[in-house]
Amino acid sequence: MKKLIASLIFFIYMIPLAFADSNIAVGSVGGGSNFNSSPDESIGDVAGNLFGVLMNVRQMIQVLCITVGSVLIFFSGVQYRRHCKNPVQITMGTVFMTFLIGAVLIGMSFVPFQI
Repeated sequence: MKKLIASLIFFIYMIPLAFADSNIAVGSVGGGSNFNSSPDESIGDVAGNLFGVLMNVRQMIQVLCITVGSVLIFFSGVQYRRHCKNPVQITMGTVFMTFLIGAVLIGMSFVPFQI
């Protein structure tokens, strides 16, 4: 049982990483530009660099929402099993709210990002 739970947790954390962009993994910000590239950068270059940072932050938040939402949905199933054994210990409202918050977090990760 412990191996099953450990493998489920592993796959829950690995699934969002499969959908993540490779820029998050390597940590490039703004297309790989460095701070000493040219002293005469224009306002457009600075805005472009900030947009690249915002896109990476958006992707990290998206992965975080999917991961936390998946974990909450998994634990709502665990709570439901505990509710079936002892309804006084864990109420059905707790199970429902845990599932609902997890579903909202997963749904939030698919909302389009626009600046």
